[in-house]
Amino acid sequence: MKKLCYSFILLVSFLSATIINVPEDYSTIQAGIDASVDGDTVLIAQGIYFENLILQKEIVLASHAINDDLDSDWLNNENINETIISGVPEPDDPNKGSCLVIRGSSWDYSGNPRPEIIGLTFQDGVGTSMSVNDCDILRSERSGGAILIFEAYPTIVYNRFLNNGGGENTGGGVVAAVTNGGAISHYDTDDVEFDEDRSFSR
Repeated sequence: MKKLCYSFILLVSFLSATIINVPEDYSTIQAGIDASVDGDTVLIAQGIYFENLILQKEIVLASHAINDDLDSDWLNNENINETIISGVPEPDDPNKGSCLVIRGSSWDYSGNPRPEIIGLTFQDGVGTSMSVNDCDILRSERSGGAILIFEAYPTIVYNRFLNNGGGENTGGGVVAAVTNGGAISHYDTDDVEFDEDRSFSR
């Protein structure tokens, strides 16, 4: 009986999952993420998206490469090469420069999400500013040029990373190059504080 009940729950979860198309349903990837719930897929059409994304859900974030045969020659897949998340050249907040931040255990999410990131190109991310407590010494650093992961455990497959982690000249001046993780950084410790958390608490 327990096995039958579990199978029924899985079937209901699968049937209730939604595919959110960007830009058809939402003009930006972040709006699609915000509209999603755990189990949904945010499916991104080819194009260049200048965004600094925040993901705190268990969703699939993918290009149309998710429907392609990626076992052979995936580096030349058109959907991967032409679906580009590019860091914003002049972000509203210079502290937030990663193309994608995947977060758990933050002020509006209490778990450790396990999203799937499939078939995208991440480029020109300059990392996110944070404070790190290293043996009771507080230091600032910029991490995760393309993707910054904090207390989350995503599956990241069939993605390309180009020109991430270098300093960038923005309207407010030059942003320093990342000190940790030009493409991806991962933290699962309480010794990290993000600048937006300090802003939020104020």
